[in-house]
Amino acid sequence: MQLRLVVEYEGTAYQGWQIQPGGPTIQEVLERALATVLRETVRVRGAGRTDAGVHACGQVAAVRVARVPDDLVRLQRSLNALTPDDVAVREIAVVDDAFDPRRHARSRVYEYRLLTAAAPSPFWRRYAWHVPRPLDPDAMDEAAGLLLGEQCVFAQYNTAEIDGVVKDAQGGVLPGATVTAVHLASGQRVVRITDEVGRFFLPALQVGVL
Repeated sequence: MQLRLVVEYEGTAYQGWQIQPGGPTIQEVLERALATVLRETVRVRGAGRTDAGVHACGQVAAVRVARVPDDLVRLQRSLNALTPDDVAVREIAVVDDAFDPRRHARSRVYEYRLLTAAAPSPFWRRYAWHVPRPLDPDAMDEAAGLLLGEQCVFAQYNTAEIDGVVKDAQGGVLPGATVTAVHLASGQRVVRITDEVGRFFLPALQVGVL
């Protein structure tokens, strides 16, 4: 059996999700805490791999266990006691061995905040890109509209278009994403990208282009 985790983290101090040399990662923190509580070596698999410094408020992960703990609430408390303050396990559920957090994901949402105030904000410095000049919301909305609907962005990356359908190197069809731009008050602007099938490429670069 497996445990399905919903994890939230403030990623400033981490080198991303996946275990790698050079610094702490979210996967490393979770596996260490789980191994301590469950008294077994585990491997945590996430629905996606965030980059260094990226935050998440609903990352889904799964871990196979030799024995499912009787008290999941107690397990959650124990894990949150062992993880740093910038990582929290919000939910735990039991799922069968067929569950794959990446392949069974229904959507992924990427949110980018742009602070367009003249001066930077100490409070938003970790959560918003400071752009100290006015932006053109209408032009951004028009450009974002080009990304709406079922399409593959950056099809030139190891892909080929065959009969109007974009495919990857293995011949699999690459579906697209849905993008919405949302206005907020207080000099902020949010670009929210919803990937309905989990194959959206380089969303951060798209926001920079907008």
